[in-house]
Amino acid sequence: MSHGPPGRQSAGTPDTNNKNIVGYLKEDLGFEVDPHAHQTLYNYADVAYLIDALGMAPSHTAGGMIVGSPESSILDQFWAPITGEQYPAYTWEAAILWGGGTANHVNEESLWASDVWKPRGKYHFLEHDDAAPVPNVGHYGSRWENLDRLLAMQQDGELEAGRIYTCSLFVSQGQLAQSPALIAEFEEAIEERNARGAIRWVGLAKLIDIWHAEYGSQPNVLPFQVGPSL
Repeated sequence: MSHGPPGRQSAGTPDTNNKNIVGYLKEDLGFEVDPHAHQTLYNYADVAYLIDALGMAPSHTAGGMIVGSPESSILDQFWAPITGEQYPAYTWEAAILWGGGTANHVNEESLWASDVWKPRGKYHFLEHDDAAPVPNVGHYGSRWENLDRLLAMQQDGELEAGRIYTCSLFVSQGQLAQSPALIAEFEEAIEERNARGAIRWVGLAKLIDIWHAEYGSQPNVLPFQVGPSL
């Protein structure tokens, strides 16, 4: 992978420990930094380049992509290294997929699933294929109520033993800006739910490590709702 030029690390403020926001998120708060692109100007490799240019190595997780309708799916873009459009000397390759949905998140519930699997293809996104190149982490709707739904299923014995189940929790930049106490409130909400069930709050790359090491890379797909095969 080509690297961006050195010396492009913009400064932050005392609130970000005098680091740019990407450096603060990764080094001080411990978050993974994943490329995500709407591809109107920058593709995923371009975004990875810009993260790199800020002094932080980008992850190899594709942080969300269009997978529905199948005709609009960009799934197969991630099955090979991607070359930047604005920075064509730079390449980036996905090792993990996350957040498959629709444009503007309209009518995408049939794409929501928990667990980890390797999507068979754009017309069979929710079907596992051992030969597919990249695992996908199901986000299961990315809401607290959906995590609570999984916890209730766990407590009622409805989840299969020996399988990993996943749910992402989405927080927007606007929410962080409006509520300085949000991080502490978020941590309290995680701890409260962990008291009710067995959960772990980890990043996507760490989750895949756990999937390999503790679950033997065993695929599973728990759809959020019954929907058509995609």
